[in-house]
Amino acid sequence: MDTSPLAPDILFQIGPAPISRAVVTTWVIMAILTVIAWLGMRQARIHPGSLQTVLEIIVETLQRQIEDIIRRDAWPYLPLLGTLFLFLVVANLSAIVPGAKPPTGHIETPAALAAIVFLSVHFFGIILILI
Repeated sequence: MDTSPLAPDILFQIGPAPISRAVVTTWVIMAILTVIAWLGMRQARIHPGSLQTVLEIIVETLQRQIEDIIRRDAWPYLPLLGTLFLFLVVANLSAIVPGAKPPTGHIETPAALAAIVFLSVHFFGIILILI
């Protein structure tokens, strides 16, 4: 009997929770992004090194793009939108790594990201009304 193309590729289990290839790829992507951010900003300087410069360019570019779209200060939204953008870029580019399957190719990851965005829209909407 053929397996469903929607069935996750289970690698191992932690207790009753099955861990799929998409989950492991997500963990690796999160670890890579965390290590790059930590290495680039652990000794932030006024005269930055090359990695700090690249990270600052990415943050400033995202900040300007968000401000152009929403027409207000982007700093309250930058952590969520910037992280979401960087994760999606790296997750989709992970398809070019041999043996890695992009986590966005399975329904769990886009559904989880959609839930985060759905809740965040309501959270930021309420915060803006109260301020």
